[in-house]
Amino acid sequence: MRSIGERCEGLQRNRCLAVILRDLTPAAELELGIRFEEGRGVTKDLGKAKRLYEKAASDDLNYVDVYQTDADGGRITKLAAGTLNNGLPAAKLHLERLNRGN
Repeated sequence: MRSIGERCEGLQRNRCLAVILRDLTPAAELELGIRFEEGRGVTKDLGKAKRLYEKAASDDLNYVDVYQTDADGGRITKLAAGTLNNGLPAAKLHLERLNRGN
């Protein structure tokens, strides 16, 4: 697997973000959720942590976030990946704990 730097080489920042978001797996969503919950390397944000845990725990059709530029600068939209996403049990545990306030 190529590093983020290799995948983003020569791309504008917004397009680089699209590459990263496109490749986000449930395991990466879980890891990012933990980082946002703990404030490790990012500003602590329990709302973002919860959303990432929900995505990682989801048993639904897998959607990816895609950054699209437009006249207003850009936006993130959801795109169906067409595959079934088996939710991660660890993400479900983190989400339950966060919802209980522990």
